[in-house]
Amino acid sequence: VVAGTDSVRKAVRDGKAFRVILAADTAPTQQEKLLPLLEARRVPHHHGFTQSELGAAMGRSPVAAVGFTDRNFARRVGELIAAM
Repeated sequence: VVAGTDSVRKAVRDGKAFRVILAADTAPTQQEKLLPLLEARRVPHHHGFTQSELGAAMGRSPVAAVGFTDRNFARRVGELIAAM
């Protein structure tokens, strides 16, 4: 798992991110950096939670994006989000 916009962008560019969660309160400039890349690389992504909630889930300060680098974990996260 990678956290933060820059780390997630790098993982997506390197083909290592299989799913991304963007915080619902992410600044538009941060979204503009990430969304076109996610769509171009066809990486499934979801908007949800706040930056504080994502950061707390990672044991960190607030983060705008979290990327999942394990294919099976990313698939399961998608299933859980769909069930919410």
